[in-house]
Amino acid sequence: MSLPTFMQKGLSALLKVVKLTDPSTISQAVTTLEQHFTLTTDEIAQAYQQSYESALKALVVGLSQASVFDAKVIKEFAEQIIPNYLQPFAAQQGLQGSALQQFCTDTIANCQALIPHKALLFQGDQTQLSETELAALITDTDSLSITELVLEQLRRLKPTRPYLLDDQFVAFLRHNDLLGTAILFFLHEQLRQEPRVETTLAALQRQGLWQDVRDIKDSLKQLMTRLDLSEQIKPSDELTHHNRDSLKAITETALKLKQLPTNNPQYSQLVIMGGSALSSTGALPEAENFFTQAQYIARTDNDRGLAAFNLFQLRVRSRDFEPALTALQEAIKINPHRYALHDIDKYPIERILGAGGMGCVFLCQHKLRKQRVVVKCFWEHSKGTAEQVFKEAFAMSDIASEYVPAPLDYGYVDAAKQERAFFVTQYIDGAIDGETWLKQHGKLDLEEGLQVGLQIAKGLQAAHAAGILHLDLKPANILLKKTSEVSNLSDISVKIIDFGLSQVASPLQQQLVSQQTHKTQLSLLGQAVFGTLDYAAPEQQGFKQYGEPSAKSDVFAFGATLYRLLTNESPRKLNPKRLANAPELFELLCDCVEEAPAHRPSIAEIINKLQALQKQIKPSQREKEQPDEELEKLLEIARKKYEQNPLSYLSYLHHSDDETSKDNIPVACPYCDTVFAVTQDGGTKCPNCHWDFEIDDDGDVISLYEDENDDKRL
Repeated sequence: MSLPTFMQKGLSALLKVVKLTDPSTISQAVTTLEQHFTLTTDEIAQAYQQSYESALKALVVGLSQASVFDAKVIKEFAEQIIPNYLQPFAAQQGLQGSALQQFCTDTIANCQALIPHKALLFQGDQTQLSETELAALITDTDSLSITELVLEQLRRLKPTRPYLLDDQFVAFLRHNDLLGTAILFFLHEQLRQEPRVETTLAALQRQGLWQDVRDIKDSLKQLMTRLDLSEQIKPSDELTHHNRDSLKAITETALKLKQLPTNNPQYSQLVIMGGSALSSTGALPEAENFFTQAQYIARTDNDRGLAAFNLFQLRVRSRDFEPALTALQEAIKINPHRYALHDIDKYPIERILGAGGMGCVFLCQHKLRKQRVVVKCFWEHSKGTAEQVFKEAFAMSDIASEYVPAPLDYGYVDAAKQERAFFVTQYIDGAIDGETWLKQHGKLDLEEGLQVGLQIAKGLQAAHAAGILHLDLKPANILLKKTSEVSNLSDISVKIIDFGLSQVASPLQQQLVSQQTHKTQLSLLGQAVFGTLDYAAPEQQGFKQYGEPSAKSDVFAFGATLYRLLTNESPRKLNPKRLANAPELFELLCDCVEEAPAHRPSIAEIINKLQALQKQIKPSQREKEQPDEELEKLLEIARKKYEQNPLSYLSYLHHSDDETSKDNIPVACPYCDTVFAVTQDGGTKCPNCHWDFEIDDDGDVISLYEDENDDKRL
């Protein structure tokens, strides 16, 4: 009697765990099977009967309370039933409450009623497998589901109680290939205890034609447990400390996984684990290949969703946001309860704005109000009610609404477990963070820098007065937006983001400090997070002699941030040459980044100094007295003439025959560029810098200052 297809599948999965493509190795493997694998089809059928019964018993145990009399191996599989099968199936079917309870009761009864059919399902005789059948076991590439094959056999039996195979029960057995996975699990456990099978596998392993998947899985699990890794990767995984032994173990395991045939039932689970381990070493391309294969080949939604979510995490690390969002949406589509990072029904995602040490930031659409909002989702966060966790962040809207985006909403994806917190704020169209500003517009000029610095300082002052610290101030957390333009000057409005969130999440940079991870080991995300340590005060970096973080910690970050915005250079070491035109401002910034908090100025002192410096530089165009309408037109004409050729314009002014015109024609100061109208006596004294000058017959500027040093300003 030949072996039925659905029985061949289980044996093939057990034996074919190394890719055999060379005809000589296939022949060698078949010879080994002929020598040692001498089970009859009846013995194989009995093994299937027992595995089928154990699979259904495990379903019963998993849906009810396990008994102390249940076998250990049954309990092992039963523990997976609720989290990996029932919960996602119930969410998919909309089962909850009493309906879910009734479904479990009916499923238990159905499983118990199906067990007696095992002898009719799996039958054999005393014949051994032929050479052709043995070859098929190790060359089979068909990925037919064992669940479907067994269900087909059950339908052919025409059970006396038709409701045993009602649609919802069958859908549950099919979900993530539950029935087939359970049967294979127990079949392999049982066959490995058979001496002839054990001898066969040992011989194949010696020849390099077989790998024990259990050994690979067990060793990988132990390694990941020791390194605090899991199948679902997280941003902090790349901070994992590896030694030579752990790196060697992961590399060797990855090589073994590459040898596995993709139709192995455990392939997707194993490569997901391997990809997670690889990602912790920084081997992101290789890990991404594993997750991509798993997503494509996975037989279950569980594996497919997990692979997609891991791809999202990897691509966020590489700051490849568009494909990262595609992967996240694939994962959410499969299991929104597990993978959604915020309330996606209320706030559908448009795109990823960025990611950092605290979490990932999305641009979303408020579904009801039809307006854009920003949703920040946290990698890790404090426990507590949402009101407690986001208390400070919402308080900032009352304390310093002028300097922070308006908070709109907050919550948990899973409120019962207080998991996956998110925070919603207004979206400011046209605003960009400080780092993006530097890339698009370059460094701020002195006037812009003072303007921006004052707004940041005033926002900090309001927060500190209320006892709220930022503790993560940096250019990336400063939103800048041009609000108006007059000539070449501009007004820039400032919003400080992530205020009041320092107590919500434990940023990755804190783990970087504690582990002292070297920068070159990190992904683009990790390197960006590492770079933010340049803005963290010594007391935030583990130097306990400086005490606990305080308002002076924000002062340190303020100094580093403003230096960065003014110079477009790292604030790790302040260079006086970069602010040679503003020595007093440079001195202030140096005071801000003093190592000892006591040596740093207060926010009030910073504000006073910045305001004083503003008065010393030439006033911006909007602060000057507004000329009358006629003079405004003349000024505009003069500006254009002067911009085209300053000396030609001044010569024109000097040689003009219309004496009365000198009372109204504007002139541009050759020292500070201020445009003003000449006095009635024809004098040209600048009202801004007070420099008195004339123009000779040749159009040259003559200073009327007696101090020769003033002439040198020409």
